[in-house]
Amino acid sequence: MQLIHRSPPSSPPRVEDEEMQSLKLMSHNYKQRKRPVRRLLYNLRKHDGDLIRRMAKSISFVFITMCVVSQCFLVGNKVMKHRFPETSKRIASHPASKKIAAASRRVLERHFPPKKISTDEATVELNGINRFADRHIRRFLQIANDPDCKNPEIDLSLDDPAEADRIFNNCKLLIIRNAYSKKFLGEVRNNFTSFMKGLKSGRISTQGTTTTGDEYFYLSRGQGRWEIILPENLAHPDLVADEKILNILNQPHVLGDDIELRSLQSTNAEGGVGVGQTWHYDQQFLFGEGLNDFGIAGHDLPTYSVVIGIPMMDMQREHGPTEFCVGSSAVSGIPDNPLVKDKNLIAEGSLWQQYVQHGENSCPPQLWRSPLLNFGDVVLFDYNIRHRGGWNDSQNMRSILLAIYSRTWFDDINFGNIRRVSYHEEDQKAADVLFRSRLSRPEYMQVEDTTDEEENVQLKDIKDFNPADSRPAPFEINHEQVEFIASNFNVKGIDGSDVILHVNENVVGPFPPGYSRSILGTTGDTFVLKSRDITLGKWIAKSSGQVVFTKDAMVY
Repeated sequence: MQLIHRSPPSSPPRVEDEEMQSLKLMSHNYKQRKRPVRRLLYNLRKHDGDLIRRMAKSISFVFITMCVVSQCFLVGNKVMKHRFPETSKRIASHPASKKIAAASRRVLERHFPPKKISTDEATVELNGINRFADRHIRRFLQIANDPDCKNPEIDLSLDDPAEADRIFNNCKLLIIRNAYSKKFLGEVRNNFTSFMKGLKSGRISTQGTTTTGDEYFYLSRGQGRWEIILPENLAHPDLVADEKILNILNQPHVLGDDIELRSLQSTNAEGGVGVGQTWHYDQQFLFGEGLNDFGIAGHDLPTYSVVIGIPMMDMQREHGPTEFCVGSSAVSGIPDNPLVKDKNLIAEGSLWQQYVQHGENSCPPQLWRSPLLNFGDVVLFDYNIRHRGGWNDSQNMRSILLAIYSRTWFDDINFGNIRRVSYHEEDQKAADVLFRSRLSRPEYMQVEDTTDEEENVQLKDIKDFNPADSRPAPFEINHEQVEFIASNFNVKGIDGSDVILHVNENVVGPFPPGYSRSILGTTGDTFVLKSRDITLGKWIAKSSGQVVFTKDAMVY
């Protein structure tokens, strides 16, 4: 009698999908193929052991051949995907291809597993990617102690481009003294002043586009701060393609020979109301957290874009000059909690811990730099260095022209990439540099027709510059509770005595040079540095962020 098993009526009949049926069939075929091999081995035991050794060699040869064929199959599959994507998709979708690929991977993974090294924090695969951040943090510390990076400057009239290349390669920051003649830069300032007065009076439209397709060229960057892209008539060849400046940019550790001007613009802060910026990068590392993904970070990549800042005045501390955090470029692209072999590099109290303690809201005083530039000087800095513009506490307009250069292969996410032909066809060098530049195209620019009173107004004396909207209300302190980071850059006590930090006449504690302290307070609080009961400096908190105390002034 044949017994037939039936499922209970309450449960539905079991239906096996095609994949399960295929797996069972493969298993059955595998068992059938195994039986002849077992019989062969049984018969071989009765014969000479020499024959067994020969058979073992043959089997080893077959196994190695299978591994090689499997690897070739995987490599060939990658080539097919790249060269013949449609054909590759049809082949890959075939059931036989899927079975062969799966079998190949199993063979390789079983006999050639990836080597791994275990640490107490993570497992790092040794597949050619070094995810340890030790060398980047050591470079970061070297920059902090490098004498060149404490005062990274050259005099263009005295030093050669090779010296500029060496300093920039170390620090990614370079102050170039006497970069332009005061006479030529005075003409540039006059033309720029006329442009600014035209925007304010309405003679020049604030509406328009740019040569790279932007639908604006005039932008508010906060209360009393304006970013304005300049028109092509201000892109003078001697400004954007000066031979001495290009010689520095063409150095191998700066940008090399093949460069372009990507944008010519100005950043402007009105006197008394121009708010300061937070610490930021002009662009994050090119490959994100490249250390984890590709094993590259910091200075592994060459510099691919730089900014040249050209002040339109002699900068004083009260104008809020640009501040830089040297060394930040060396650790761009690595996480805040990196994997390191030498734990001392990131130990409690280390410079690295000070750097990451407050995220991107501060810079340790050992790394803080804020050069005072004279009219005719410029500052050159890498796109990957952390920086910020300060508060303009003076009564003058602070204007800085920004010329952004990059290697031709780099597409900046901040700009469009519409290629164009420069109007400077008579100057081939300038035409090449301006080939893909972002310059403004106002809807209209009328012939200048100003009164004698307007004509005598200098750039620094322009007030109430707000042509597009109503005048913003004066800056007011709202007394909200915020966190401050107070840092002492180089203020020392009288006759070697301690520097004491006070907040609203309350003693906070000793505050030596190179020290930072986090303070919870409210906007409007008064920070005072004293030594032997003598006030060294005073500062009123305007908003959250970092305040840096220096010998010549206190910088917010």
